[in-house]
Amino acid sequence: MIQSFDEEAYLDVNLDVRQAVENGDFPDLETYLEQFGLSRIAQGKSKFHKDLDPFNEVSYLERFPEVNDLIARGEYVSAFDHFSQIGYSGSLYRLWLSWSKTVCFSTRK
Repeated sequence: MIQSFDEEAYLDVNLDVRQAVENGDFPDLETYLEQFGLSRIAQGKSKFHKDLDPFNEVSYLERFPEVNDLIARGEYVSAFDHFSQIGYSGSLYRLWLSWSKTVCFSTRK
C-alpha cells in the first residue's frame, strides 16, 4: 500500500471505484487496491490523487535518478515501489508535487 495514501482523494477522482466499494463489489478500498488499483496506478491507467496526473515511471526516474541505483541494489523492485514506500509520504513528495504539475505526470508512455 502507498504510505500516507489519501483514500478520499483517490475516491474523488475514481468515482467508479467509489461506487464499486459502496455497492459491496469489494469489501473495502484496500481490497480493491490490492487486487486491481495499485497496478493500475503504477501503469498510469488511473489517478491516485485528485490533484495530480497519473504516475509515470519514466518521468519519476528522470526526476529522481538515484532511485535507479536503489533498484539496482535490490532495495526496491521499481520506481513505483519506491514512490509507494518513500516518495509519496516522504520529503520527495513535496518536490514531486510541485514538479509533477508541469512535467513528471503529464507525460504518458
